[in-house]
Amino acid sequence: MEGVSSLHSFLKNKRFDFYKLKKDGIAPEDFTALFLPICRSGRIDRWITFHGFYDIAYLLKLLKIKSIPISMAMFAATAQHLLGTVTDLKHMARYCDGLLDSDLGLKKLAKLLDVKRIGIAHFAGSDSLLTAAVYT
Repeated sequence: MEGVSSLHSFLKNKRFDFYKLKKDGIAPEDFTALFLPICRSGRIDRWITFHGFYDIAYLLKLLKIKSIPISMAMFAATAQHLLGTVTDLKHMARYCDGLLDSDLGLKKLAKLLDVKRIGIAHFAGSDSLLTAAVYT
């Protein structure tokens, strides 16, 4: 429970609005019902993440994958089958000399590439925009 408590404190310190999420957020089952047809249509064929393995795993769980594959190779194959190409910028950085160290985060990578953030760090929209800008 300590991990949940510290995450809650972290998000509160970042001015995350839990009330707004409860009031206006989308339930996981509603998200799945709307998202699954999009996945099946092939309209989205590329996903860009930064250290997004847990996000992809949660997405696979929402899409009703019976069990998340144990090996990284099977996990990647399952994700690619359902989602198309998944590119993780932090994972890619491990193949670039001087980029992979213990404190490489999205903020540091963006700074190295002179990419500016719009919005507040650790908010999904702002992090997504920054990830996309770093990728492009």
